Formats: sequence, C-alpha cells, structure tokens
Amino acid sequence: MTNKNLWMKSLLYTSMVIAAAVTSLSCSNLSYHIPVFEQAPPVLEIQTMTNKYVSDPNGAAALYEGNAFLFPSVAVDQVSNLRTLQGEEFMSGELFAACGPARFFPMYLHDLDEIGPGFVVDITGQVQGYTGRYYSIINCTYWVIEGGTLPPPSGY
Repeated sequence: MTNKNLWMKSLLYTSMVIAAAVTSLSCSNLSYHIPVFEQAPPVLEIQTMTNKYVSDPNGAAALYEGNAFLFPSVAVDQVSNLRTLQGEEFMSGELFAACGPARFFPMYLHDLDEIGPGFVVDITGQVQGYTGRYYSIINCTYWVIEGGTLPPPSGY
C-alpha cells in the first residue's frame, strides 16, 4: 500500500468519527421550538378577559376564543406539573399553571417544570373559553419574569 492510500484511509476514518460524534451530540438535547410570531399577539390582561366574560359571555367568546394573546406579568398561584405528580399519574389536560380562575395549559409539558407558585411569568396562549369552572388558555409558552420557590419533586 502506498503512503497516499494510507493517508486517504486515515482521513476517511477520521472524518467518519468526527461526523458520528457531531451527529450524536446534536441529537442528545431535546429542544423545543421557540414561538415566533409574524406579528406579536395583542396584550390581554387576565382581569380584562374575565370581566368581559362575566359582563358579556357571548361577546367575550366572539372576541377572544381561538385567538392568541400575550398575558403579561401573570402571578402564578397554582401549578400542576411533572415535578409534582407521581410517576405516570397525569393525564393530558391536567398539567397547567393557574392564576385565579385562569388555567394556562402548556404547548410542551416540560415548560412547566421550572415554574411554581409565586412565580411571575409572561404567557402567550390561545383562549379556548370558559368551562364553567375556569378560563382555559391552551398552547401556552412561558417566560419567567420573577422566580419563586419550586415545590419538591414528587416522592420526597
């Protein structure tokens, strides 16, 4: 074998090892999409939404339902997330962050892992409506503005 062939084989093997390493590193982290808006969603205060539903339920449904909004500075008072539920006890729709009668259901389940009661967050989500018990906002993404205390993981 000539030196040139040996050198080409070494280069080929080295390239394959580097390609495999880069591929495995890029696939190891699960990443979620950051929402991008062509136009920023309108800002809606929770109190404004709930007042409208109380005073004019049909008008509020026509105005809000199916539309995405930015809910600024939401003071979270209740969280149901994967940290606080035992194993596989949760069912779809049970994971949420709440502020009073409004429940914000995540687009990605793990978005709630680092949020707890006392946190202040900006939330974007789509208003689904009033269920008779709470106002449902779905497909939410969260940005922590101010932290609080995370509850201990389940099982402790």
